[in-house]
Amino acid sequence: IESYYQDSSALDIKGLNKKAIQLITEIFNSASVSPLPKERHLFASGITPHGPVNYLDTIFGYLDKKYIITGEAGTGKSTILEKIYRIAIYLGYDVEVYHCAFIPNKIEHMLIPQLGVGIITSIDVHHYEGNKTKDIVINTSDYVNFDSLKKLKGDIQEAKERYNAAFNLGVSYIARAKSARDELESYYVPNMDFDKVKACYKEILERILNYAYA
Repeated sequence: IESYYQDSSALDIKGLNKKAIQLITEIFNSASVSPLPKERHLFASGITPHGPVNYLDTIFGYLDKKYIITGEAGTGKSTILEKIYRIAIYLGYDVEVYHCAFIPNKIEHMLIPQLGVGIITSIDVHHYEGNKTKDIVINTSDYVNFDSLKKLKGDIQEAKERYNAAFNLGVSYIARAKSARDELESYYVPNMDFDKVKACYKEILERILNYAYA
């Protein structure tokens, strides 16, 4: 699906780069913060036996300033996030970087605590509505020349259908694995000494805290 947009010259790369520069200028309108910024790399969403789930509202809902990036697959959403992430680290801002559960090397969302700014990717599997009156929405599909893709429209639709079918099949396999695990677990639970498990937990936690405060 991505290749149809990226290899057909239908995507306005220069326009997307200008938009990225505009966002960077708008977000980082103050001086740098620290020579040793802290990075946290996490997941805000996951693929579960019940399908895709996300915690975007919990992570970003309280922020006053949010940028929501939406658009077709392969139209530059992750590229924009990557550029913002690099500049944030260069200027010394702490960041929480949220990666794609399906393609872990891709950045999907980012939070910059010192600025109170969140950048969120909204797509089908983790749609984020946000606040329509306050949040800023960037649609990377605006940088696609769809006229040049007319002859590929059927192929793109077919690719989307095959992707959705494969995704749903994958979820069904995860559900089957979860069911088998639950059955296996049911044999162990009645025979577990949970008091010993709790004691082990406390011992490990104490060791971790001792390392943290050493």
